[in-house]
Amino acid sequence: MTNDTAPTAPPTGRTFAFPVSLDVAGRRCVVAGAGPLAQEKAQALREAGADVVETPANAFDQRLLDDAFLLIVSGEDDTDPQQAFALAKQRGVLINILDDIPHCDFAFPSIVTRGPVKVAISTAGKAPALSRRVRLNLEEHLPDALGEVAEAYAQAREALLPRVEPFDVWAAAWRKALDDLDGLLELCARGHSKTAAAQITATVGEALGRDLPTETSHRTTRTQQVA
Repeated sequence: MTNDTAPTAPPTGRTFAFPVSLDVAGRRCVVAGAGPLAQEKAQALREAGADVVETPANAFDQRLLDDAFLLIVSGEDDTDPQQAFALAKQRGVLINILDDIPHCDFAFPSIVTRGPVKVAISTAGKAPALSRRVRLNLEEHLPDALGEVAEAYAQAREALLPRVEPFDVWAAAWRKALDDLDGLLELCARGHSKTAAAQITATVGEALGRDLPTETSHRTTRTQQVA
């Protein structure tokens, strides 16, 4: 294929300088390559709800990019990375070619997961081994119950929506609810996530001057008695 206007790789002076989390649910994501790296990325995309299309070895076809959101090239077969990059750019498809930083729109950070809580570690592609080491350190220190606290937080948020206060007042109240994060973690670790949600609801509601149902107040009082 010839293309006199084929795109060139972007400059790498500030590579991957803007971290984001992508919503791929229901979106077509193409994984080109045949090997464990390609399988790993395809599985991660499926877990995120993506519509994943995997190509057999050496069978990449530009038609696979029709209506695609992103393309991952694992480099484990003979898929031409330059051609894949050019085709992706023509179609406005985000692309990542593993271990080829100049031809990537995004990088895969190392991830520590606790339920809905995801901590991403990136070195902008400069030191992947360092990202992995930091991830292992965080795995040892982040409490397992952190995800359950996030779920309890979400339950409290649902109970207190819609917001009627100015945003700065609203945000400050939610920060206050986390002043007792250690206590919330302990509650969730012991299986009392509903009690944790009630505590968060009451703390935020009080900070906002809301009139909460009596039952919520009673459950919050019992939070202090859980032992």
